[in-house]
Amino acid sequence: MDKHDLELLTEFCTEQRWNFDPNAWHSPQCVDSRLLAVTARYLSMTSWYGHELDLEMIGEALLPGISDKRRFDAVLAELSIDIPYLSATVRYRSEMRRILARTAPRFWPYARAADSGQTTAEASNAG
Repeated sequence: MDKHDLELLTEFCTEQRWNFDPNAWHSPQCVDSRLLAVTARYLSMTSWYGHELDLEMIGEALLPGISDKRRFDAVLAELSIDIPYLSATVRYRSEMRRILARTAPRFWPYARAADSGQTTAEASNAG
C-alpha cells in the first residue's frame, strides 16, 4: 500500500469516527473497496473506534467472507496495510479534533457540529 492511499484512508477513517455515515463506506471516493472492507473489519474489532456492528456488516458487504479470520489475514497481507500506523494516526487525529472542538468552538465547524448534534456539513453551512 502506498503512502498516498494510506493517507486518504486515515483521513476517511478519522472523518467517519467523528461523523459516522455507513453509506460513505459503500461509495468510496478515496480508496478501493477491498481496502475499506479490511479496514472496516479491523475497526469493528477495536475497543476505541465505535460502530462495531455497523462496521462488521460494512466489511462483509464490501468483501464477502472478510469476517473469517483466515480470509481477513490473507487480504490484510495482500494489501500490505500498515495497521499500527493506521490505528495510531486515526486515534491521534481524532483526539486532536476533540481537543480543537473544545478549545476553538466558535471557529471550527466540527466543534459546532459536536455541540449541537448537527452534521459537519450542516455546521459549516450555518456559518
